[in-house]
Amino acid sequence: MKNQSQYSVLVIAGLWNHAIINPDWVSKYLLPNSELKVEIPLNVNGSMKISTDEISLYAVEGKLNFAIQKHTDEVLLKIGDMASQIADYLPHTPVSAFGLNYIFEDDHNPEMDKLFQFTDSESIKDNGYNLEIASITRKLKKDNYVLTLVITRSEKNYSYNFNYNYNINSLTYFKTKFESKSLINYKNDSLKLLSELYKLELE
Repeated sequence: MKNQSQYSVLVIAGLWNHAIINPDWVSKYLLPNSELKVEIPLNVNGSMKISTDEISLYAVEGKLNFAIQKHTDEVLLKIGDMASQIADYLPHTPVSAFGLNYIFEDDHNPEMDKLFQFTDSESIKDNGYNLEIASITRKLKKDNYVLTLVITRSEKNYSYNFNYNYNINSLTYFKTKFESKSLINYKNDSLKLLSELYKLELE
């Protein structure tokens, strides 16, 4: 099993000032001494996309996205530090929720194939259709967050999409639920769950 190449590992929903997400501000407050790449948004409801070789930061349609491009604990810690810094610098930004996301991919295997033996599969074939993609979604409640786990089987592989969602009402409250190591801790929780439920291990 491996990480999906690139996705938003942390998303904070709120009324973000897109103009703040610019290379001068990001270089001064979040990523000093880093070479930044800048992409101009095609979406009128989006900010510039500011990237290094490891991380991308952008806001679109009310969501501040921290996308990971290099999958190491060091990069996860760096993203966690950036999120905490943004909460300190912009404490009055209205926010409503945040989510931590992890996406893993794996080849087909007999054990997972058993999980996807739906009772209507033969009937679908009898009606002349081939099942190209199937998903199982589970919403799990623990403590004060909700975990949505979506397992998708395609003709190519399996994907395992974890979303840990917290409702919040301020960035001050965000910092009571999130710390720099949170992204590492929840990644490890996700891998533990995949190991214990499905005997899957990260390469």
